[in-house]
Amino acid sequence: MKISRIIFLMIVSASLSSCILEEQDSEYDVLGGVATIATWVPSKTNPTAEETISIKALYYSEHAPVQELRFFAKVGAADRVLVQTVPVSSFDTQDSYEQEFSFSIPAGTPAATVIVLTIEAETPNTLVKRRSTPASGAGTIIVI
Repeated sequence: MKISRIIFLMIVSASLSSCILEEQDSEYDVLGGVATIATWVPSKTNPTAEETISIKALYYSEHAPVQELRFFAKVGAADRVLVQTVPVSSFDTQDSYEQEFSFSIPAGTPAATVIVLTIEAETPNTLVKRRSTPASGAGTIIVI
């Protein structure tokens, strides 16, 4: 009984090993890597109207270079607006990078208005990773 179990385990182990070592199927193309935005932290979550807050992004991409960062703001029910575009050059997939953005709360923004700040990191083939501050719950930016 023990010998048959050992032989069975050896056969299963050999088949699993051969599955792991198989080459990638040629009918699938790798399109490129998508960046990771590790942190996206605002300097303040309870700003007042006309106050400027900053937000830091820590980002990296292990497989493809980040080509561009885009920073958006959505104030209350208004549409999302592009605040800043940052072209990225000399990107090294072995490193991580930090970028700081600033946003001034528009004059006359009423108290209790929620502001959502978004960053997009684009890699080749227009693959985009997006990260936003929350629209509700912990970490929400709410004008006071």
